[in-house]
Amino acid sequence: NYNALNFAFGLSYSQHIRISPFLRIASSYETPVLSELSANPIGGGFNLDLKPIRSVNFEIGAKGKLLENFNYQTSLFRIESSNEILPFELQDFPGRDFFRNAGSTSRTGLECMLEYDDNNTWTSSLSYTFSNFKFKDYVLDNENLRGNLLPGIPQNTVNFRVRKEFPFAVSVTSQNQIIGMLYAEDKNAVVVPSYFRSDFLLQKTITIRKGSCTLSAGMNNLFNVQYFDNIRLNAFGARFYEAAPGRNFYLGVNVKF
Repeated sequence: NYNALNFAFGLSYSQHIRISPFLRIASSYETPVLSELSANPIGGGFNLDLKPIRSVNFEIGAKGKLLENFNYQTSLFRIESSNEILPFELQDFPGRDFFRNAGSTSRTGLECMLEYDDNNTWTSSLSYTFSNFKFKDYVLDNENLRGNLLPGIPQNTVNFRVRKEFPFAVSVTSQNQIIGMLYAEDKNAVVVPSYFRSDFLLQKTITIRKGSCTLSAGMNNLFNVQYFDNIRLNAFGARFYEAAPGRNFYLGVNVKF
């Protein structure tokens, strides 16, 4: 049985089209999911040592219009958490995830987004996220990891998307992403390098009576970049890495009635 009392307080002002500031303070309570509870490292029954995550969230930001066709949103946040749940592996069970609480953490971050829409043929968006997520109090193997960054989370992430509409219901979309370096384990001894990925999509929509048919042709990882598709956090024997596919192509059909 889990019980919690949470609160939330929000304040916003939306009388001006150029800027609408907002403020939010809230607490949250996240229970372990069944797969986390049932992964008991000592075997048999639930892992009763696994505690729920408790957090207090602070966020302040603003959104609005810069020019006629530009919208923006930015926010600064901080999350104070206790009992952060992180995965790990054991030598006797390679490839199987277990879970433990990681003391307390602080998450400070910045999110910015800019969108452009000419109400005709061009749309684009640019977003940036800075994540400074650190352990505040976490003892592992008799070592206090205070100040270490949380594994699996890049400090810097950039997304850039451009879409162009052409006559005859043809569109082209370019999706680009920069993922900054991150750590693969709690002690921050294993660095996963940053990478850039670009995807391309061509679409054609055909009207069929009361429905439509959209034909798609795409190319993922346009520049054939080598990177890791998934990082297994705190994996035993340095088995952190799962390789991502290189340049690949696909075709698709989507029918709506």
